[in-house]
Amino acid sequence: MAKYSFDQPTFRIRLWVDERPNLPSFPHVQVGGITSFAGGKGNPRHSSATIEYFRPRGGMYEYGLLGADFCVDDSDVVQVRIPASACGPSATWDASLNKFEGDIVCAFSQEYTPAIVDGIRRCDSELPCGGLLTVTAMVHSYVGSSATVFQSLAKGVVRLFSYDGTIGSVEEAKTLMD
Repeated sequence: MAKYSFDQPTFRIRLWVDERPNLPSFPHVQVGGITSFAGGKGNPRHSSATIEYFRPRGGMYEYGLLGADFCVDDSDVVQVRIPASACGPSATWDASLNKFEGDIVCAFSQEYTPAIVDGIRRCDSELPCGGLLTVTAMVHSYVGSSATVFQSLAKGVVRLFSYDGTIGSVEEAKTLMD
């Protein structure tokens, strides 16, 4: 198990590998869509990965958290399951890197599903062997979250499943999301 945290004035990131952040429960979750990709050849080194990202940009900021589990099977296909939240209240999370009060939402937003799928598609050659990749956590903000942020988070999560070293700098952590 590993948790990495990098906090600089212009970039904050936390990564959880084979463990999960202590998030509130996600209310009103229903099964969302399933997308399939060709599986790779290698076995994942990790079964769970989560990335939280916060970056101030002038008077604005970018923010998001995405987590997923990977369960290996005997197929040569990776199925991606992304839940969706139905209407209803969403929980907040006080431990977030985003400290703008009242802005954090712990819920699976269908708004970001296409961006997550696109992020996985952009690094599908890095997917491990066949199995089920299930998005298990999503935290976003009303102001700083965007499709671009969740596309980058999805790429980072996919890469974390096969990451075989320790992350020693914020630059290494950033490259996961590039």
